[in-house]
Amino acid sequence: MHAEAPRGRLRIANTLGGVPEGSGWHRALLEGACLDVPKVRPPVLSEHTAQSLERYLAFRHRFRNLYLFDLDAALLAPLLQAVPEVWRGCRGELEIFATALENIADAV
Repeated sequence: MHAEAPRGRLRIANTLGGVPEGSGWHRALLEGACLDVPKVRPPVLSEHTAQSLERYLAFRHRFRNLYLFDLDAALLAPLLQAVPEVWRGCRGELEIFATALENIADAV
């Protein structure tokens, strides 16, 4: 099990297509969330939202591999400013996905 991921998220990923392995599992999970899996689930996120989240993954990678004093405020500011918009889009798509899963469950 991935030590960094909360168990609930891993359970969901396992149920809806599997948990990627390796050092790039965060990126692979995000890419997988954009896939339409016929007869299983619709895409969790749009390509647009995934691209927006990709910027935060890149920051996470950089942050985890640098010392705090190496952070560049000029690179961080646009990410901070975009958080409300990115979150609104992500949350909206997650709500649509949850509704789709409810509809699938009701049909079964």
